[in-house]
Amino acid sequence: MKKGVCIVNVAQGGVIDEEALVRALEGGIVAQAALDVFTEEPPPKDSKLVQILSDNRFYRSLHHLLYWQRSLAD
Repeated sequence: MKKGVCIVNVAQGGVIDEEALVRALEGGIVAQAALDVFTEEPPPKDSKLVQILSDNRFYRSLHHLLYWQRSLAD
């Protein structure tokens, strides 16, 4: 894989190996990740993937933000 690729997943959780994505983000292989789903919804607060993602490397869809809002309200 070329360095600096962008990863997009709007299919379903579990399609992407999240541990491998963390390593690829840390190593600069993946420059950005756009995720609408995670393997575990909502992701755990101590998720390394959530911790590494910043507004510059992570896109949160409206669908995902509304899901998180409802989850937090419960």
